[in-house]
Amino acid sequence: MNSRAATEMNLPVPPVGMNNPQPIPYLALLALLFVLAQVFATGCIQAPHIPSGSPTPGTYAFIDHQIYIDGTTTTGTYPLLMIDFPTYLFDPDKGVLEGLVTFEINQSLLLIYGSGTHLSGDCGSGASGMLHGGYTLPYRENSIVVRGFTTNGTVYLSYLNQTIALQAGERWTDLSIINETTGDYTIIKTVTDTITYYGVFPVSEIKATRLRP
Repeated sequence: MNSRAATEMNLPVPPVGMNNPQPIPYLALLALLFVLAQVFATGCIQAPHIPSGSPTPGTYAFIDHQIYIDGTTTTGTYPLLMIDFPTYLFDPDKGVLEGLVTFEINQSLLLIYGSGTHLSGDCGSGASGMLHGGYTLPYRENSIVVRGFTTNGTVYLSYLNQTIALQAGERWTDLSIINETTGDYTIIKTVTDTITYYGVFPVSEIKATRLRP
């Protein structure tokens, strides 16, 4: 029912004295009609609001965050760490994302955020990763926040106390050197932190399969 239907209801009329007629409280009636219109409107089905610049239904934005850690031991023995294999692969030329999908793929999906860690050198070997689905903005995953998109195709992120703006195909990179010393070893770690915004792709090109090494 809508607000027009509310105006056609038979509303009770306040009693009026025979010798002392009183005006109908029109302001009270208008207030009542307004309340009824709000109540009826809540029952109507409304299309979800899509922020300006966001991927349209049937498409998603793919943001990939990868950290590469390479180590060189200078003294002692560093305990090597062997981690699993990546759980997804993305082909930017074809726009095909294949991997382990643990979230729902529907018309509300706005973005997919991939995260992974890679070890090499004296730090160990292997890589791990996971895909995450985002349905609302801002979207937060660990220490990264996806703030939103602009109509010219730029995505805005918050990470490490800074704002990062990336257009499709652009990559942000941060390089740091860490000297880690304990009673058993000293190792120099080179950490390459990357965030790549690949762009917007159709959800039909998401292949939910378990990859094998």
